[in-house]
Amino acid sequence: MRIVVDNLQGPEIIALLQEHLAEMRSVSPPESVHALDLSGLRKPDVTFWTLWLGSELAGCGALKGLSPDHGEIKSMRTAHRHKRQGIAANIVRLTDNGLLVYSKRYVIDLGSVDLAKQGTYEYKLSGMPNATFNVSIRIFEGTRNSWGVRPEYPATVRMQMRNAAGESVIDEAGSLNSWVRSYGVLDDISDLYRMGEGRDIPLPGGGTKGERLGLKASGGWGTYFDSNCDETYTLRLEVLPSEHWTRPARVVAVGW
Repeated sequence: MRIVVDNLQGPEIIALLQEHLAEMRSVSPPESVHALDLSGLRKPDVTFWTLWLGSELAGCGALKGLSPDHGEIKSMRTAHRHKRQGIAANIVRLTDNGLLVYSKRYVIDLGSVDLAKQGTYEYKLSGMPNATFNVSIRIFEGTRNSWGVRPEYPATVRMQMRNAAGESVIDEAGSLNSWVRSYGVLDDISDLYRMGEGRDIPLPGGGTKGERLGLKASGGWGTYFDSNCDETYTLRLEVLPSEHWTRPARVVAVGW
């Protein structure tokens, strides 16, 4: 196995990225495709790696710097004949090294979901960095957010995650109107997630200390969990149909 920083000039990697973009565009509406093309990946704020088995390209991945303390993993792709061989896990571990040098935050985009139609989405997560992650549903509002104004989210979902031993890590369900919303004023994106139960414990010298209740495996609490790079997680999202839903949405795991 050989992993190299790639200049994106070889015919093998160009063909693999064209396949990656074509698949993204086939399953997502244009406004929900955030994969970078060759010109975007060749920019100086992106580091791109390829993984080779002998002379054969097996996979690729990139790290895009968004700010001095924020990076995003991009263009994760495994060649079809090398799927289910741990290729992506090796790429994630490598980009994790880059993230640890560059950034204090991880963003893993798991793909688009259609909240207007009943469906089930399943993801396998392995080789993740050792960090605290929050799995959220990212909504592209279409208009800029305003302070104190919360849009309606007429969709109902159930999000479950289990580790390789089958233990529950995340199990949250209900209307997205009841989920916590994180957003930036004048931005057009909202992240919806759940917090677990907690309580405040009085301290002897005054004040209080928060305590999380009902922790699950891997420190699961609401849609938060503590990832282990040696663990494999299965994330499952069930969507109930909602004829009133119109906005694009994606599943995103943010870690720090």
